[in-house]
Amino acid sequence: ESKIKELTELLELNDSKKIINEVYTQINRCKNSSYSITPTIIANLQQLFNIIGIPYINCNGEAEVICAKMIEKGLLDICVTEDLDVLPNGGKILLRGFKHSLNTVKEFDLEKILTKLKFTREQFVDLCILFGCDYCSTIKGIGPKIAFKKLNKYGSIDKILKEHTKEIPESFV
Repeated sequence: ESKIKELTELLELNDSKKIINEVYTQINRCKNSSYSITPTIIANLQQLFNIIGIPYINCNGEAEVICAKMIEKGLLDICVTEDLDVLPNGGKILLRGFKHSLNTVKEFDLEKILTKLKFTREQFVDLCILFGCDYCSTIKGIGPKIAFKKLNKYGSIDKILKEHTKEIPESFV
């Protein structure tokens, strides 16, 4: 609560450099703890974004899905998130794994991934589903290595499911 008060005071001062440094400090302190995002925190972040000129959108739904759709429509170039869902949902470039102390970030380029895997986008989506996703369970006996091999062999999740006779979760049917 005191940190939120400090951030609020910084926001009122309208000093962008101090605000950014404070946000980084707070993020680093909170890395291994869990907390609830309150309306006050959201309001403070929105005020911060307004001060430093970062556009933002308030909306309902999965942020990565919305960002991916905005990328497909040419409204965004990249998505910055720790969640890989943006790639199978249509995002082209994902940045994640920011290490502020090292000035590093990991870039995931969907076209390069598809080329390296020799997969179509549809096959990549199938692979992500087989790896496990928010919308269905994994299939018993099919881990990442087997999923990759089977997708190479059969070409689609539908053909894999026809061949695979072990326990298939209802979410796949």
